[in-house]
Amino acid sequence: MAEIDPQLVAQITRAVIDALQRGGGEASADSTPDRPAPIKPAIGVCTGDYSQFTDRPDLGQPDSTTTPNAERHEASDPAASPPAPPALTGIITAQQLQDAIAAAPDGVATLAPDARLTPLANDHVRENPDCVRRVELRAEHAIAGTLNGAPWRWWAEGHCPTVAAAMQQLTGVAVPSGAPRSEAGLAQMIRDLSQSVRHKSSRGGLIFVRSAARAVVMANRCAPLRAIVGTCPDAVEQGLAQIGANVLIVEYPYINAERLAAMVNLMTRSRPAAPPYVERELADLHRHG
Repeated sequence: MAEIDPQLVAQITRAVIDALQRGGGEASADSTPDRPAPIKPAIGVCTGDYSQFTDRPDLGQPDSTTTPNAERHEASDPAASPPAPPALTGIITAQQLQDAIAAAPDGVATLAPDARLTPLANDHVRENPDCVRRVELRAEHAIAGTLNGAPWRWWAEGHCPTVAAAMQQLTGVAVPSGAPRSEAGLAQMIRDLSQSVRHKSSRGGLIFVRSAARAVVMANRCAPLRAIVGTCPDAVEQGLAQIGANVLIVEYPYINAERLAAMVNLMTRSRPAAPPYVERELADLHRHG
């Protein structure tokens, strides 16, 4: 490799420095003194009205359909919460109930007034009562949409305005019993109801009493009848699911109008049919009773 000539390197360096100095001097001679840029002072909060800026007349007036407040409100609003799942209807299994609880934003499944739970679903509700709520219907709207078929028979001990109003809503669905509305008339009503259910001229019975003890014992002595005491809609559901109850007994002094209507609605919407194993157990008890 040839050796570098130090004198040549020095000449090149001086030439570069001279060229830089000449360029800087020419630039400084041609340049003008620094002047401050014309900056307009702040005019306050921006309203979107650009008409005051004469250098941009094309911007025009702000859009009247959107205000700054609305824009700030939209920006500050949190994301809309997802809609709540619809209420469960029909016969609800434990798995369906658990899926509904998992899908609900608040972790609470909603049941329709006529929804019925299987035994396993009932067990889950008993273990987790705070995870389920039932839609309560107003008394004047609760009794509706009864399935076509034979009518129900109803009887009340004495007179109760709440029962009378509920039965008024059931005109054409439930027919009153001809038995006297007294303690003495209870046995006659149950005998007539048993015969009508046996001959399929009635689907079942609705009995409203001050105390349910006599009524439930007497009704369940009759083979065609499967009577339950309605204390709440859940109790009616369990009776329908477990034994196919066809007689609802209600102690009306202790039940409000909405709860009474909800229980009657559940009963009259049902098609009472005992599971086969229940039929076998009942038949065996009647043979050995």
